[in-house]
Amino acid sequence: MTTSLLPDYLRWASRGLRANPFTNIVNLLALSLGMAGFVLAAAAALFLRGTDTTLPNASRIYAVTQQPLDKTSGFSIGVIPMTSDPVAAYLAAEAPEIEAVTRIRPTFDRGVMVEGGAHFLQCLFVDRSFLKVFRLTLKEGEAGRALERPRSALLSAAAARRLFGDRPALGRTLTIGGQDVTVTGVVAPPAPPSIFDFPPHRFDILLSDDVGLLLSPPLPEPNAWGSIGGSTFFLLGAGQSVTSIDARLATFGDRHVHLPSGTMQFGRLPLGQFLEGLLNSQIRTDRTGLSMSALLVAMGGLVLVVASLNYANLAAAQALSRLRESGMRIVLGATRTGIITQHLVESGLMAGASLAITLILLALAAVPLYRWTGLDLSSLLLLRPGFWEALIPGALAAAVIGGLYPAFQLSGAQAVAAARGGRTRPGLSRVTFLFVCIQFLAASFLLILVTVMVRQMTSLRDFASPGEGDGLVVVNTPLDGLPFTLADLRAVLHGETGVLSVSAIDVEPWSEDTRSSSLFPTPDLSGAHANSFPCSVAEDFFGTIGARFLAGRDFAAERGGDVTDNAGDGGPAAAVIDRSLAEAMGWTPTEAVGRIVYRKVQGVPTPSRIVGVIEDRPQNFLGMGSQGYVYSLSPKAANHALVRLGGAGGGPALATVDRALSRLAPGIPVQRHLSLDMFAAGAGPLDFALSSFAVLAGAAIGISILGLSGMMLHTIGRRTQEIGIRKILGAGSGHIVGLLLWDLSRPVLIASVLSWPPAYLAGQAYLRLFTQHSDLGGGPFLLSLAFMLLVAWVAIGWRFLAVARLNTAEILRYE
Repeated sequence: MTTSLLPDYLRWASRGLRANPFTNIVNLLALSLGMAGFVLAAAAALFLRGTDTTLPNASRIYAVTQQPLDKTSGFSIGVIPMTSDPVAAYLAAEAPEIEAVTRIRPTFDRGVMVEGGAHFLQCLFVDRSFLKVFRLTLKEGEAGRALERPRSALLSAAAARRLFGDRPALGRTLTIGGQDVTVTGVVAPPAPPSIFDFPPHRFDILLSDDVGLLLSPPLPEPNAWGSIGGSTFFLLGAGQSVTSIDARLATFGDRHVHLPSGTMQFGRLPLGQFLEGLLNSQIRTDRTGLSMSALLVAMGGLVLVVASLNYANLAAAQALSRLRESGMRIVLGATRTGIITQHLVESGLMAGASLAITLILLALAAVPLYRWTGLDLSSLLLLRPGFWEALIPGALAAAVIGGLYPAFQLSGAQAVAAARGGRTRPGLSRVTFLFVCIQFLAASFLLILVTVMVRQMTSLRDFASPGEGDGLVVVNTPLDGLPFTLADLRAVLHGETGVLSVSAIDVEPWSEDTRSSSLFPTPDLSGAHANSFPCSVAEDFFGTIGARFLAGRDFAAERGGDVTDNAGDGGPAAAVIDRSLAEAMGWTPTEAVGRIVYRKVQGVPTPSRIVGVIEDRPQNFLGMGSQGYVYSLSPKAANHALVRLGGAGGGPALATVDRALSRLAPGIPVQRHLSLDMFAAGAGPLDFALSSFAVLAGAAIGISILGLSGMMLHTIGRRTQEIGIRKILGAGSGHIVGLLLWDLSRPVLIASVLSWPPAYLAGQAYLRLFTQHSDLGGGPFLLSLAFMLLVAWVAIGWRFLAVARLNTAEILRYE
C-alpha cells in the first residue's frame, strides 16, 4: 500500500461502513464482545501467572514442587507446588546459590484468646527466614527482627483492627492453644494479586515456627515424606543461575527420600506462577501438557475467532449488495490487490473500533474494580507487555480473518459478472454456511462443557448434605487438642432434639487431601490394582454422612478385628470401600465383600478384608488420580468430629451443638462449620474455572446470535422476490417462515451435532479429575442443541414472520 492511496482506501472504507449501518453496528457489537472475551481470558491468565510481582526480588523467588511416585504401581498424584517438611532444611544446607529458604505450614483456623474474648484466626506457621524471602511491609514492628523473638506473632492489618481496633497491636499477648505469643509486627496488605490472598496461604496471623512445633509438631522422617502439607520457597542469590538449582532438585529425591513404597521428584516454579501451579496440579497438567492459563487463552482466542468469522459472514453478505459497484471498479481499471487492500483497511477500522471500545470499557471498570477488590487493572494488564503482546496480534488476526474472505469475494470474477448484469444466487453460500457452522460449533462446544461442569458441581454439592433436609456440622478444631473425647461429645448430645448421630473423620471434609494408597488383590502387590483415598473414621460414620450400603455391613467396634488400632492381633483389619473403587478393582459390590486387598505400609504388604461397599459419597473435590475411597475404623486417628442434624442443621439443633462444645471445653474456642459452608469455601478454584468458561460460552453464543440476526436481514433482502412469487403461488405465512427458518437453522443444527464428539472428549477429561463424577449421558448434548435452536429461532423468527405477513404487492413493488 502506498501512502498516496491510503486516503482513498480510508474514504472507500468509510463509505462502505456507512452504507449498512445496522449490519455494521451488529458487527461492531460482536467484534467488541469477542475482543472483550479474549481480553478477559488474557486477564485471567495473567492474573494466575502474575502474583506478587511487586515484592522486592520477586523475580528471584521460587516455590519447590514435589511429585510423589509409587514404585510398585507407578501411581502419582501429579506435580504439586507444595512439599514435605524436611525439604527446606536439606535445600538450605546443600545449595550455596540460595540466599534464603523458608517453610510455610498452613494450619486450621485456631481459636485465639485476647483480652478475655475468643476469636478464630487463620494461622500460618513460618520460620525465621520468612521475611528474608517475602519482604512484606510492616505497619508495626521491625521486619528484620519480627520473627527473631521466641513465640512471636505477626498479625495481618485486618486481624489487628479486628482484635484491637485503632489501638497499637505491637507487644500485646495472645493465647493460642494454651500457648502465649507476643505480637511483634503488623503486616500491611500485599499488593494484589498475591498468594497471601488465597488458600493455602491466606492468613490472619503468622506464628513463629517454635509455636508451630508446640501446637502442631511435624512428623519425623521417613514418615514426614509421605505428608505434603506446606510450601517451601527459596530466594536465589543475586547473580546466581537457577540452572544449578534445577540440577540439584533433579536428584534431590534420590539423595534424601528413602521410602520403601515410593520416591519423590522435585522441581521449582517461579513465585508469579504459584497460583496457576495449584490449579495445574488439579487438572493434571503433568499428564495433558495443558496449563490453566493456556486453556483460558485458547478459549478466549476461540471466542475471538467466532467474532471474526461472524464479521466475515456479515461482510460477505454485505458484499453481495456491493458486487456490481466493485465489478465496475475492476472494469474501469482497479486492481484486485487494491480492492483487497481497501476491504482489509475497512476490516481493520472495524477491529480497531472494537478494540477501542473494549479498552474504554476496561478503563471505566478499573476504578470500581480497584475500590471493591484492590485489584489494579493498570498494573495487572495495561502496564504489562504480555497483555499487549497477546491483544495486538489478536486484534490484527481478527481484522485479517474477518476481512479476507469478503475482500476476495469483491475482487473476483463474481463481481465482474454482477457488473455485466448477472444475478447472485439467493440463500447461504457454501463458505457462509461453513462460517456459521464454525461459529455455532464453538458456541455449542463451550455450552456443553459449561453444562457438564455445572452438573458436576451440583452433584458434589449434594454430597455436602447427609440427606434430604439434614445438615452436617464439622468440628474443625482437632479432638486431640481439646479436653474431651468423641465419646464425651456423643454422651452430651445423646437424646438431644435434632441431633441424629455423631462420628468423626481424620481429615476435614472438602479440604485439600493429597493422600493416596494403591490397593492390590495379592500380597505380592501385582496384578490389577486401583488407587484410592484412605480415610480413617469413627463408628457410625456412614450413617452420619448419609452413605447407603450396597453390600456387606457397617463397622462395629465390638468386633475387635474391625478396629484398625487393634489390627495385627487377629488377621486383616476390616475395610469398607465405595462403589467406584470396587468397579476399579473389577468387582461388583457383592463380589467385593469378603475380598482381601493389600496396601504397602512402610514397605510391607498389609492386608485388609472388605466387609462392606457403600454408594459413592466423596468428601473432597478432586480425585488426584484416585479412583475411590477405602475406609478403616480408627477412632484414634479420626480427629474431626461430625454431627448430623435434622432440619438442615439450623436453629435449635445447631445451638444445641454449640452449647455442648462450650460445656465440654469451657473457656476454649472450638470452631465448627456446616459442611455446606466448607464446600462453598473449598470450591473456589472450580468456581473460578466454571465462571471463566461460562463467560466465554455466553460471549460465543451472543456473537453467534448477533451474526445470525445480521444474516437474517441479508437473507430476507436476497430472497424478497422469491417470497413474493411463493405467496402468489399460494404459499402461506407458516410455509414461508418455515422455509426461512430451515435455511438459517441448518448450520445451527449441523454445528451442534458436530460439536458433540470434541465436547464428549473434553467432558470426559474434565470428569476424570474427580473421584466421583456424574454420568455424562446425553443430557448436556440435547440440552445444548435445544437451547441453541430455541435462541436462534427467537432471535430471527419474529422478523421472518413479519416479512411473511407482508402484502404480496408490497413485496414485489420494486422487483
